[in-house]
Amino acid sequence: RTHLFTPGGPAAVACWQQQQQQQQGSQAVLDIDGVLSMVFELLEPRLLATARCTCKLWRQLASDLQVRKASFVRHWQLLGVAGQPRQLKFFETATMSSFVRQHAVVRTDTLQMLAVRHGTDVPRLKRINNLMTDHSLHSRTHLFTPVASREQLHGQLVSFAFCPLSKRQFAVLHGSLQQQQQ
Repeated sequence: RTHLFTPGGPAAVACWQQQQQQQQGSQAVLDIDGVLSMVFELLEPRLLATARCTCKLWRQLASDLQVRKASFVRHWQLLGVAGQPRQLKFFETATMSSFVRQHAVVRTDTLQMLAVRHGTDVPRLKRINNLMTDHSLHSRTHLFTPVASREQLHGQLVSFAFCPLSKRQFAVLHGSLQQQQQ
């Protein structure tokens, strides 16, 4: 599929410049699939889900894993993502409560101490981890602690984890690239 394109759209400028260098004509021939994929990567995840309902071509392009990841990373201002979630709709339905940090539980940990350390409250820790009592903490090897604000997501690496105990999908923060290298 090709489409004659005269430059002018901001989303296609980079692709057009590359094609223009390769072509010597007055008009460049662009691959419509490539341009649409680039535009879809700029959409926020919920709009990308809506775009899939437009036509078969858009459904195919907007359903591509790389397009979904790029949209997710851009929307949440992440450094990158590793792997993929158990259900791909997670990219569109993620909220701030979907982002967590993982804490390895040690023998001396208490829910109150963890809540203070991670800037949250005990009921929220219990809800995220599906804990019924304070004592059920020590039946776990790790806990998920909530991320306090959207600013803490900026420049972070994220992987996906499904917790079978709480039956929830999470985006687990692993720190920025500089933190990883230290």
